[in-house]
Amino acid sequence: MLQELTPGEYEAEAATGLTMTQAEAIDTAMGVLARSTVAPTLFTSPIEPSIPLSTRETEVLKLIAEGMTDNEIATALFISRRTVATHARHIYDKIGVASRAAAAAWAVRHGLA
Repeated sequence: MLQELTPGEYEAEAATGLTMTQAEAIDTAMGVLARSTVAPTLFTSPIEPSIPLSTRETEVLKLIAEGMTDNEIATALFISRRTVATHARHIYDKIGVASRAAAAAWAVRHGLA
C-alpha cells in the first residue's frame, strides 16, 4: 500500500495531514484501512521491538493519535511546534507512513491510542 513519493509529494501529504482535525484523520485512516488488502493483526506489545521510536517520539505519536495539533502537543510537552513537526517527520519515516492520519491509524493498531 505504501508507495514511493517524491520529496515534493511527501511534503504536500505531510502538510495535509498536519491540518486535519481528529475526525478527518480518523475518516481518512478508516478509508485507508478499508482499501487495504493486508489483514489487521493484533500485537501483545504496544510497540514492535523492531520499530525504533524514541520515548519522546512515542509520546508525540500518542498525542497525534488523540487528535492534538502540533501547537497543542508542543504546549503539552513543553517543546516548540517546530520540534513537534520534526518528531512527526521522524515518526512517519520510522513507521513507514506518509500522513498524520496514517500515523494515527498505526498508533491505534499498535495499542498506543
